[in-house]
Amino acid sequence: MADDLTVFWMLWMATLLVIVRTVVHSYVTDKNIYGAPFLFSLMFGYFYVFQTYVVATNLDYLLKPWMFELGQALALVCFLAFLHGWKLALKKGGNRVRIIDKEPSLNYARMWGFGIFAALVAIVSMQFVDFRDEKYDYEGTSAYVYMLYHIGYPGILACVIAIVKDKRYQSYLHKLILFALCFGLTYVFFLTARRGPTFPIIIMVVYGFGLMQATKPKKLVLVTSILVIGAAMLVFPLVRNYSEGGMHAWNEESVQALSIESVTVEKSKQDGDNEALYHMGMVATATALGNYQYGTGYLSLLTHFIPRYLWPDKPNLGQGLFPWTPSLMPQVLGWQLSSGAAAGGVAETFMELGFLAPFLWFALGFAMGRRFVDVSSILKRAQFITILAGSHWLASQGVAAAFIPMLIYFLIITMIIKLSSRPGTARLTSTATRQRA
Repeated sequence: MADDLTVFWMLWMATLLVIVRTVVHSYVTDKNIYGAPFLFSLMFGYFYVFQTYVVATNLDYLLKPWMFELGQALALVCFLAFLHGWKLALKKGGNRVRIIDKEPSLNYARMWGFGIFAALVAIVSMQFVDFRDEKYDYEGTSAYVYMLYHIGYPGILACVIAIVKDKRYQSYLHKLILFALCFGLTYVFFLTARRGPTFPIIIMVVYGFGLMQATKPKKLVLVTSILVIGAAMLVFPLVRNYSEGGMHAWNEESVQALSIESVTVEKSKQDGDNEALYHMGMVATATALGNYQYGTGYLSLLTHFIPRYLWPDKPNLGQGLFPWTPSLMPQVLGWQLSSGAAAGGVAETFMELGFLAPFLWFALGFAMGRRFVDVSSILKRAQFITILAGSHWLASQGVAAAFIPMLIYFLIITMIIKLSSRPGTARLTSTATRQRA
């Protein structure tokens, strides 16, 4: 059992206060209610307040006091860095967070068509991959096939933008088409209780309708949607049943076993399924052994686009040039990261960059803020939404896991909006926008 944890509890309380203040401030002022701080504070609160509390009160025998302190301090500093990056971006943008009602330079009929096309391509591609089989041969299938479904998410966002900005697409028929596309893209992931692929579609729709309107965003819609997302994130892992090699969910037995305690606390009490425990363990291991990747894991992401049949020995996603920190954990902790577990985004950035990790979180906050604050560009606001759609992977697993989905979302929505632009009107629109601002 860990000894005196007074310093840890002081850091834990500071983290709680910062997160609560961020949530309340975002809700009361309206300025950031649809911004990244509100959503990130909820995710950080789950991983680095709720789960760290469970670790300190139920799994403290697995860690030493300095491991608790370092892990909690790092999470707090990284979150503060993210917030300061975001605030600096808004300050440089004059804190303007609304966009113009409609950009004359965009052809919304073309955008609607491109959006439907992207969503349909994604839905068709999913027929060639059995996402319901946990033992499906992903290694024998090209990532260009089984990750193709990701292009459907920005396609959905493009359809949302067309509905919000053009009255021709605000009929019940067009909204029904949007619903059908969303259903076709996510029903398999919902039935198999997969959190990662379900999260982006909610963000694309909710934040798309909220941020693309010229009117004041509705706070109740956002908060309700986030609560639904949060409930799904907690329930999904508990209803999975990996029996007979298949991934099935929502059977009668698993649903009857659900309770408030099983959804909120029971999962986190298991040492094999608590991201905060692994966060502290990985940070402690990297620090004790001085073992970091020095950014080489992130550099290796540039090779991820080379098909494995051309490079059979291609490094795994995010694998750096130095010893893999999770494999060294038994040397420091006496126990190993369980199969398929994640240590969270903060620990992953620390494994890569060491004590420079907060600078990366500052840069992430600043980059997202710059996309959010621009009142003149539907493109930049859409790019912000696509980055936010991949934030679940960023917070729960890290940059490496979030990189490919975020990049796909970002590039596809950029391509759709660029292809939907009317030639010859971009300069006129830009000039008029600056005059109105």
